[in-house]
This record gives sequence, C-alpha cells and structure tokens, in this order.
Amino acid sequence: MDSDGLSFRRGLVYSICFVSGLWMVEGIEYISNVDFRILGIYPRTLRGTVGIITSPLIHDDLFHLLSNSFPLLFLGVAIAFFYRRIAYKLIIGLYLGTGIMVWLLGREAFHIGASGLVYAMIGFLLFSGLVRKEPQSTAISLAFLFLYGGVLQGVFPDAVKGNVSWESHLLGLLVGIISAFYFRNEGEE
Repeated sequence: MDSDGLSFRRGLVYSICFVSGLWMVEGIEYISNVDFRILGIYPRTLRGTVGIITSPLIHDDLFHLLSNSFPLLFLGVAIAFFYRRIAYKLIIGLYLGTGIMVWLLGREAFHIGASGLVYAMIGFLLFSGLVRKEPQSTAISLAFLFLYGGVLQGVFPDAVKGNVSWESHLLGLLVGIISAFYFRNEGEE
C-alpha cells in the first residue's frame, strides 16, 4: 500500500469519525432536549475551562454544524495528506491552542462550535507554505488561499452576524499562523 493512499485514507477516516462525533453530540442534545451551550468556553472562569475541550463539539443548530462539517472533512484530509508526519500533534495543538486563546482573550459569553478549529487549520495551511519557502508548500498555501481566502472576513467583528464568536475565528487563525512557524522545519512529505 503506497504512503500517499494510506495518508489520504487515514485522514478521511479520522475526519469522518470526528465530524460524525459532532453530529452525534448534536443528536444527543436534540433528543435529550438539553442545551449543551453551557459546556462552551466562558472566558477567564473556572467553569469555562471545560469548554477548551468541549466547545468545538457543540453547535448552535444544524446549519451551524453543517457549515463546519464540510471544511473539517476537507481540511482534516488535507493536513493528514500533506503534513502526515505532524498531523496528529498539529491537530491537537490547533484544537487546544484555539480553545486556550479564546478562554484567555474572548469576550464574556459562551463560545461554541468548531469554526475556531476550522480557522486554525486554514491559518496553518495558508501560512505554512510562506514560512517554509518550498515549492510544494507554497503551492498548497496558494490553493487554500484561493479556496478559503473569502472566509478571512469572518475574523472581524463587523463582518459576522448575531452572536457568532469572531474571537474564535481570529484566535484560531492566529494559532494556525503560529503553528505554521513552529512546525516550519518538520512535517511535510
């Protein structure tokens, strides 16, 4: 079995499992008629620390979950395929780093959803090629800029509607950029 095919299949399976888990959480919330938002990140409070782990698993509604599901699948596969040596520690770092940053710097409100992780993954994929200065990494960055460049407006408070956590978007993007610098000398196949 070739390495590329294995990396692609692993990335696809893990991404599908993660996204399926998000849908299961949404289903449990719906069936039990319990509001899981209280498990989101509530910045700078002890009770809000649990949200560092749980907030990406909780979504406001089906549209919110759906809007995160496809990017998580696509970006998860891309990271597993293009950065297979560091994919696991990278994803864990992006997940926890975004949560910690939102807990430290977010406004006083419950922050839920996986969009912070989506923005962290986009940030890493966009900037990794720029800091590595390698042709393949740069091509990957340019492809993701083309595909996801429009979502960057979501990091500005005036660009998002309602109670969307623009802080999760912005801080996730920053965690992704920092990770691109941190992992600049390792991980690409």
